[in-house]
Amino acid sequence: MAAPTRAERTVRLPQDTSAARCARRMLREVAEVVGRDDRVEDFEVIVSELVTNAVDHGEPPIELRVVIDGGYRVEVTDCSPNQPRLVRAEPQRRRGRGVLLVD
Repeated sequence: MAAPTRAERTVRLPQDTSAARCARRMLREVAEVVGRDDRVEDFEVIVSELVTNAVDHGEPPIELRVVIDGGYRVEVTDCSPNQPRLVRAEPQRRRGRGVLLVD
């Protein structure tokens, strides 16, 4: 039997340090359903950055939606009324580049 050509899943993530790991696992599971795990590592980086940003700066609940059909679509939402801001990352800081990475 052929693999489905489309898969979609939405999950609510914990508001803690395990959220990015849970998100990566869910992304990989959805990709495997449709046999599209060829570029999943690239999207795991993007999902990790988006989810970490929501955990650090957003308000619960945090939800991740993944749709894979002709390509990948990833949505991370939280209940913060504030929009993400693109700020200049200081060269000496170890953090602060996530939004730049996925922009």
